[in-house]
Amino acid sequence: MFIVWRKEWINEYESPWSIFEKVCLANHISRTEILKTLGIDEVKNIKTNLIGDKRKELIQLRGFDSKKLEEYLGEDLVSLNKSTISTILKPVEYYRKPIRTWLPQTLKWCPKCITNGYHSWLHQFSLVHSCPIHQIDLLSSCPKCLNQIPFLISDFALNEPFTCKCGCKLADFGCTPWSKWNLEVDIADSSVSKWIEESGGDDFNRLLFIPHISSIQHFTLEPRVKSKYFFGAKVVSMEDNLYRDEFDDEVYTENSRCFKAIDQYIRRKFIKKHLKCILMLQELRKNENEEFPPICPYAYAYVFWKQTLLRREHFYNNLVISRRKPGITVVTELIGSIIDDYKTMLFAHTNLSTYDNKEMFHWVINRVTSELCLNYFYEWLKIAANGAEQINVPNWDEVKMMVQNSIPRTIIKHNSDVRHKQKIEIIVPSLARTIHLNEFKCPLSTKTMKKSLFKMKSFKPISVAMRIYENPSDENKRIQSYVKQYVARLRI
Repeated sequence: MFIVWRKEWINEYESPWSIFEKVCLANHISRTEILKTLGIDEVKNIKTNLIGDKRKELIQLRGFDSKKLEEYLGEDLVSLNKSTISTILKPVEYYRKPIRTWLPQTLKWCPKCITNGYHSWLHQFSLVHSCPIHQIDLLSSCPKCLNQIPFLISDFALNEPFTCKCGCKLADFGCTPWSKWNLEVDIADSSVSKWIEESGGDDFNRLLFIPHISSIQHFTLEPRVKSKYFFGAKVVSMEDNLYRDEFDDEVYTENSRCFKAIDQYIRRKFIKKHLKCILMLQELRKNENEEFPPICPYAYAYVFWKQTLLRREHFYNNLVISRRKPGITVVTELIGSIIDDYKTMLFAHTNLSTYDNKEMFHWVINRVTSELCLNYFYEWLKIAANGAEQINVPNWDEVKMMVQNSIPRTIIKHNSDVRHKQKIEIIVPSLARTIHLNEFKCPLSTKTMKKSLFKMKSFKPISVAMRIYENPSDENKRIQSYVKQYVARLRI
């Protein structure tokens, strides 16, 4: 097959996605025909058009023959891909994350760049959310049908070149499309330019952050915290069972201390005037022949924040820290997996598995844990007014989303060698707080209500059960039914 193509139509940082779309457009052929023509023998020998996604992927181009690509397109796209991706990912090459962490499986594109037939690897980079050239938001779904487009060479995902299955044209080139295809790529975003400039790499400095919630702009912010630490490290082996058990015990103790500090901070700043409200909710207090009193939003946020964070079954039990159970390494069980991710990354990015530098390790993990716990409390404050009024709580899927929203956007810069002087810098992107303490009205703040608190009785399920045991009257059974229904509305 003869293919109409010019090497200069391949631009700097361009991904194979737009290259192959242009090939389709210039030659009036399908993407499957391109794959069959330029593919490896295994692909060519497939009798049908049903080619698996692993042969249509655009990162390693495993379905393509590199020699055929160079012969037809004037460029070995396999090598070009590898070089471009390596440049972009160089600052985070020490992260032991799947490639899809950085280059997602769905297409991200600039609505202006694509009118010139251009899609960049920088668009596809997960830390980039706006076009580095035009500095406008990237799109990740079709403007018309809102469906996402797989980052593949696929006739099943797209219609004509640069056209969604629904018929929406992402770009319309007219009669002479190739007139727009030779571009001068000018990166206007200084944060992207700096990222690429630093792709030469630093063998010692490391960045600790969660990729899916981070933005490339964050890395150029001025650190809010600069701290120099001098640590004494000794040779250890994490494979030593005695040391590992001792280490896990210390992690649990540090996590407990960290949680208590945040708990006390919340009690002082947010709920010091609502301690009786908390008591009423947790002890399920009410007057004998009346319904439960209204729930204070501050008590609601605090009680359910603490219950879920500690993964306790019931909100009305005493929410105290228990002794460490086998297999449990943190008090804050709800966010245990997130803390584990940070721990794993910290060990992977440093030589902590060989050199004991617990002071540095605990300082970093406690910093992350504190911010995570506090952010999670703000998530409960957001829903407190409505939840307290409606007497309901989110389900576990919604709680998990609240946890995801609480993950710190903090970037911690540290050294890979923990034996030497550690200079730790912390970048904390500004986070707008939409909650104001004076916007909640406590329904229990009247003097009458506060006085009546001491006359109220506890109607915890165990207390009501004892009533039934002592006197199985119809009235006590009615009370038990009422309490059961009330508690059910507040069960996560």
